[in-house]
Amino acid sequence: MSVVIPCLNPSPDELTRAVASARRTPGVAETIVVDDGSEPPVSHDAADVLVRLEANAGPSAARNAGVAHARREFVLFLDCDDELLADGVTALRDLMGKLGAIAGVAGRQIDERGRLSLKPPPETWSGRALAAPGEVFRPIEMFSASGLLVARRAFEQGARFDHDLFIGEDRDFIRRIADLGPIAVSSSPIVRMHRDGASLTSSAHLSRRVRDHLVLLDRWCDAGSEANFREATRWLINACSKASVADETWRTLLAAARSRGWGVAFKPRVRRTLRGRGALRIRA
Repeated sequence: MSVVIPCLNPSPDELTRAVASARRTPGVAETIVVDDGSEPPVSHDAADVLVRLEANAGPSAARNAGVAHARREFVLFLDCDDELLADGVTALRDLMGKLGAIAGVAGRQIDERGRLSLKPPPETWSGRALAAPGEVFRPIEMFSASGLLVARRAFEQGARFDHDLFIGEDRDFIRRIADLGPIAVSSSPIVRMHRDGASLTSSAHLSRRVRDHLVLLDRWCDAGSEANFREATRWLINACSKASVADETWRTLLAAARSRGWGVAFKPRVRRTLRGRGALRIRA
């Protein structure tokens, strides 16, 4: 396996931990750190390959750059603030072989400020291939890129991350490769995800999140994924009603929901209206 670790202004300690976890995982033959335009540039001697992008190009471009340097039969993606769990990697790779899968996803172990919790897949999914491609958009932990294991043949068939997506690019990519072969689902946690601050999917990035969500909605929403997209859209409407997103973002999101016949709850609409009036009073 080649392990691809994209990073942007990473904590040196976290990056060291991520690379070390990859190097001690059985079957890992090379670690590839992709520096996505960090200031100052990343320096990391523990990685077998260090790829530097001249400017910040986003998570999709960084992962694709890592894939271009990968030389092994499988590529395993890992975020620079996460760490691999060796037993989970072995379990997923074995399951992929058993099922003839082109890729594999697994449960996650969450370390939130020192408190551990487990986010497993649904019990009926464990040890099997993903039943339907649309399930990739179910709002659960295991469809993030960190911990995603992909067979080289997926890349040989042209699978890549979409450079224009910064949020949801992982689900978009998994959905693409679901058309190329089975996706194995393992209950054994494959990564420990560390959370102690803001992320790209926090409220500070809601406008970009809405923008990318609408791209995925137009690209992938069908009968098999509609329920998942409807739930995600309603969550975004509620989140945006509590935040200071631009009026255009708010109107576009509501229009997308209504165009598909998804009702917009009364409470977030009222909350948004009251926030707007409050902002006017403050400016006055």
